[in-house]
Amino acid sequence: TKIPEELAVLIASEAAKALDYAHRRRDTRMKTMNVVHREVAPTNLLISFEGEVKLSDFGFARARQYAETASGSVRLSRYAYMSPEQIRGLPVDRRSDVFACGIVFHELLTTKPLFLRKSEFETLKRARSGEILPPSDDNPEVPEELDEVVLTALARHVDDRYQSAQAFREALWEFIKTSGQFYSQTQMAEWMAETFGNPDENTQTSVTTERDR
Repeated sequence: TKIPEELAVLIASEAAKALDYAHRRRDTRMKTMNVVHREVAPTNLLISFEGEVKLSDFGFARARQYAETASGSVRLSRYAYMSPEQIRGLPVDRRSDVFACGIVFHELLTTKPLFLRKSEFETLKRARSGEILPPSDDNPEVPEELDEVVLTALARHVDDRYQSAQAFREALWEFIKTSGQFYSQTQMAEWMAETFGNPDENTQTSVTTERDR
């Protein structure tokens, strides 16, 4: 199912908003906890039939001080949604989540997996060093402005990326303002009903790529 460009932008924007909230969390002493989600992926982005976008599964989230000293166990299927530094077992921070969110956004725009391949070896190889092409290479309807947003989020070097989820979200909103392509929660709910039929109460679905279906 092809996802409207405006819907893809809204999903990415709401995911970035959720990440920014988590990244800014403070403890009871008002000290930043430096939470990193570490598993931003389509299966963890849920859309309710009321048009709400939710980021789930913070089970792999760690305070940064722990993330820097222990890589933790990794589900191999997640390599397709990891940042280069996370794959290499290097210290990760909120910019790693920005990269993962950029992967999901790229796939929403193209309906094709960016790094996922038939084998774990090929997936890992692509994720570590594969060329990242702009979404418009697969979907000519994607404007140049969105190509730039996606490729900035997916910069291999952390210093070249958006330095926060909020900065990523602001770039998306700048596109919305200049293009006039706004997609509301009501429109999201209507699209969900049209695409998946009449839901049971409280039903929601995860964001997936065409190959996942």
